[in-house]
Amino acid sequence: MRWLPVFIACLGCIAVHAQTDPFLTVHQEQSAWYKPFEWFSDAQLDSLNGLEPSGSRLSSVPHATLNRIVFGYHPYWMGSTYLDYRWDLLSDLCYFSFEVDPYSGAPLTTHNWLNAPVIDSARANGVNVHLCITLFEAHMAFFGNAASRQMLIDTAIALVLARDAKGVNLDVEAVPSSLSSELNQFLIQFANAFHEQLPGRTVSLAVPGVDPYGTFNLQALEPIIDLFMIMGYDYYWNGSSTAGPVDPLHTMTGSSDHNLSQTVSYYQSSGIPNEKLVLGLPYYGRQWPVRDPLAPSPVNGWGTALTYSSIRNNGSGSYSWGNRRWEPNSLSLYYSFQSNGWNQCFINDAGSLGKRFDLVSQRGLAGIGIWALGYDHGYNDFWQLIQDKFTDMALPVYQDTIYDSGGPGFDYYAGEDYLIRIDHPGCDDLQLTFLEMDLEDKMDHLRIWDGRDTISPLLANLTGDDLPPVFTASQGAFTLRFTSDIAVNHAGWKAIWHCGPMKANDPQTMPIELVKFCPDPVTGHLYLEIGTSDYRTMITETYDVTGKRLMHTFYERNGPGDIRLELDLHTAGIHAPGIYFTRIILDNGFSASFKWIFPGE
Repeated sequence: MRWLPVFIACLGCIAVHAQTDPFLTVHQEQSAWYKPFEWFSDAQLDSLNGLEPSGSRLSSVPHATLNRIVFGYHPYWMGSTYLDYRWDLLSDLCYFSFEVDPYSGAPLTTHNWLNAPVIDSARANGVNVHLCITLFEAHMAFFGNAASRQMLIDTAIALVLARDAKGVNLDVEAVPSSLSSELNQFLIQFANAFHEQLPGRTVSLAVPGVDPYGTFNLQALEPIIDLFMIMGYDYYWNGSSTAGPVDPLHTMTGSSDHNLSQTVSYYQSSGIPNEKLVLGLPYYGRQWPVRDPLAPSPVNGWGTALTYSSIRNNGSGSYSWGNRRWEPNSLSLYYSFQSNGWNQCFINDAGSLGKRFDLVSQRGLAGIGIWALGYDHGYNDFWQLIQDKFTDMALPVYQDTIYDSGGPGFDYYAGEDYLIRIDHPGCDDLQLTFLEMDLEDKMDHLRIWDGRDTISPLLANLTGDDLPPVFTASQGAFTLRFTSDIAVNHAGWKAIWHCGPMKANDPQTMPIELVKFCPDPVTGHLYLEIGTSDYRTMITETYDVTGKRLMHTFYERNGPGDIRLELDLHTAGIHAPGIYFTRIILDNGFSASFKWIFPGE
């Protein structure tokens, strides 16, 4: 089912439309592009998008029980894609959207909220339903008119009652910082009135990944907003000067401090409780014409938004396996290919998105958000990932690498205070091994507790640059708290948690006969052949003799059988002769390290 040829063109048109604006979020971009088609029926939207919903593809999958919030936006333009939603893997569906007339407070349109069949299906399957209310322009006219504000409140309450919905999601974007006070006063007015008339129902708020001017007064909003849905995307947008991930887990370059880790720290340090924080993540990516094949690269033109489905549907073309690359600082996947010059397309697959899901678990957030449901239509990867990470059917993981907020490539940030929990109750010998440690001595601290909270026994209070010993948990869990002052930042820390002793340098950790590499000595490329089917994803890490990591690459298995991997030494910047090491880590817990010789170019 190859269903998005027209939609790819549509998303390209979104980018052209956006060129007249300095910045539009993906919510604004796609709302604007679909405006001419807002009166289309589901069938007409399916035709517009080249969609042929199956309606039964997922009917036979086992039922899973969620242990976190999964808050998915369903844009009206996604038509009948809901027929293939895994309802057991959605806790909340947010219908997008009731578009506000800023001059009256009445709806410009609700996009068939009163009759949309997706709402009936969601409620029939026990999924909470929310009405998304969007206000993207003419804010001064709206905030300054008491009658308009009251009209919006009254209308929203009536629409929620009409569909017996769980609540509303307020998506108020592009508000200038000069109207910050008016914005927050309105949000408080709305939430108080809504809760007074509809007790027990929820008001959620879409908040930006980056709010440089503090337009949202989080301290004032926290007591009256039930859920903060962080829009963890648009860090790189169509008009960016550098191509990059729309949702970098850590910063890609030293010139930008904006990324998911820093965003989560910002909201946590602002006093928003974890049970009110949902991290929205993208099922779309962006593509730019670029100057260079490898990231980061300056762009040569405007970008284009593309859905996950559109990328997968072109898997034998520009987005083929051979064009995949890994950006090691932000831990992001991208494709690099030539079409009228070099192009780069950054988009998640299940492996890179899984690392973002792990951030949600480690930071103890309430759950994830999705922009947008249906953007993965035709593929089960992301549904499977939700099941593997956030349900009673989750797959066991035996080790993983964790970093400070600066990630693999850069320093941590000033004024941080956050917790990380590593919880593995099935492991009788959970250990934590530090590979790097560089904190500002006596000013910045990493504390480690033996248990699931900070009232557990304290194992260490780390500062400075001494590498600590291996820590062992007695209850199958560690809690880490990192704090930094507002002055000097250092390189930070890197650690691996593992179930049982880590044998990173022991090739017997993985049966040696299952791994072959050639040539020996290595020339410009190192080839690895893995002869086991007992894994879905694999990471390779390449180091020099000093322990400096030169390359970090993620691979996702597309099917059964052996897999042959090619590591480009030029990509890793390996030019000098010497001895090198490559470590392989499979998601089933197996790992192996191999020494090889490079004679030089």
